[in-house]
Amino acid sequence: MKIFRHRKKETPYEVISKLGVNLGTNVRFIIWPHSWSYPDFGSEPYLISIGDDTCISFGVTFVTHDAAIHVCEKYDKKCPKLVHFGKISIGKNCFIGCHSIIMPGVIIGDNCVVGAGSIVTKSIPDGQVWAGCPAKFISTIDDYTKKCIKHNKDKDNLAAYDIVCKHRQIKKD
Repeated sequence: MKIFRHRKKETPYEVISKLGVNLGTNVRFIIWPHSWSYPDFGSEPYLISIGDDTCISFGVTFVTHDAAIHVCEKYDKKCPKLVHFGKISIGKNCFIGCHSIIMPGVIIGDNCVVGAGSIVTKSIPDGQVWAGCPAKFISTIDDYTKKCIKHNKDKDNLAAYDIVCKHRQIKKD
C-alpha cells in the first residue's frame, strides 16, 4: 500500500499551486488531514483559476473535459473526432460547498455561493447563490446575507454555537 507523504510540511495552497491551478490571494481550502478531502482538479489543473478570497470546501471536483463524447464517435462511424475541454473560472469572494462538481467551461462570478453537493453545469453571474443537481438560481447574495444575519440571532443557532465554542475551547465575542 502506497502512502502519500510530503518531504516537508506544505500548506494546501502550496500543494495545489504546484499542480498548476491559478490561485488568487487568500484562497482557502477546507480539508481534513486526509488526501481524499483535497479538491480534485482532474487531469488539466492548469485550466482552472480561483479568485482572491475564495473558499473551496472539501471534496469539490473540477471537471475540465468530457471524455463521454467518444461514445458518439464509436456510435456514429461518420462522426468526426470530437474533443471537449473547457476552462473553469471562479471569481473573487466565493464559496464552493463540499462535494460540489464544477463542469467544463463554467464561469462563476464574484461574490457567489455554490451549495454543498451541487453540480454546476452553467455559468453563474456575480452576486448569486446557486444549489442543486443541476445547480439552479436560489437567491441573490443580498437576500442570502439578510437570511444569514437573521439566522445568526436564532436561539437554536446560538445554543449550537455555545457547544462548538466549548468543544473548540474558543472564547466568544
